[in-house]
Amino acid sequence: MSVSLNQLTCNLIEEKILPNLWELGLEKHVLNSGTTVIDFGINACGGYEAARLFTLVTLGGLGEVKYANLKIDDIEVPSVAVRLSRPLESALSSQFSAWKIKRAGEYQLPGFASGPARAIAYRDPIAKMWTYRDNYHKTALALQTAELPDEEVAKEVCEACGVEPQNVYLLAAKTGSLVGCVQIAARMAEVSLWGLGNFGFPLEKVKSFSGSAIIPPVVSDELIAMDRVNSSTLYGSIARYIVDCEDEEIEKVLPHMYFSGTRHYKRSFADLYDEAGRDIFKMDIDVHKVAVIEITNQRTGKTHRAGEMNYEMLAKSFGWCGNK
Repeated sequence: MSVSLNQLTCNLIEEKILPNLWELGLEKHVLNSGTTVIDFGINACGGYEAARLFTLVTLGGLGEVKYANLKIDDIEVPSVAVRLSRPLESALSSQFSAWKIKRAGEYQLPGFASGPARAIAYRDPIAKMWTYRDNYHKTALALQTAELPDEEVAKEVCEACGVEPQNVYLLAAKTGSLVGCVQIAARMAEVSLWGLGNFGFPLEKVKSFSGSAIIPPVVSDELIAMDRVNSSTLYGSIARYIVDCEDEEIEKVLPHMYFSGTRHYKRSFADLYDEAGRDIFKMDIDVHKVAVIEITNQRTGKTHRAGEMNYEMLAKSFGWCGNK
């Protein structure tokens, strides 16, 4: 019997988030329909623990999220580390930002949503890459957007999931907020798992995931923030998998899994984003990759590794000043 990601997530919200709004730096709003909106980084200023909990919500309440330092060249920088024992359900069925939200903010950038509501709606192609489906009377969706979600967004979630408005939780944070920077940096699993499946690796042979990514600096400008959070993935992340398969299956997919192996390497995300009309869904698939991929085959004991981090590209995107 499968565990309900929505039950796990709603329990997390009700037990760890709602009773501790002040300590976490969050604000709660209730829409006229009864839907609960939690501000993690629109007007509120959620801290590091809020960012960790928001990330867990995107993962459907599964897994482990911690902070650490990640070394790039000889410099240690703050990072977020994610470990998943059920990576397919956590990343494909919940975390992937495949739920489009209306444009918002100064630049009218498209918004994205993730979380276990996707496993109930089961309407996007990423959710359908895996067999898991959920059915629960409550649900949650985590939004990357410049504005607090309104009744229109709440209605869409209710209708897609068949859930009453008072049983819906909507969490929201801007891209450039601390919560936004952390939870987007923590998406090495979603992008790399999608890559494995897209390039033909049998996903049922994936056993576990761990990964780390550099946390980009916060910034109020949402367009700059989009460049920074995605640069973290392209130039400052590592995704590690344990699989059970033939080594030839890894060797077949490995060349397609890391950003430094693409024709876009050493270009800024900002330039690539502009070329796609600032619509991430219209970008070349080679932009959706991690910096480093590491796949350990438990059947043979071999570890296959490819890619590299790039300090110079991160420094340029992040606005790092001073000596290296």
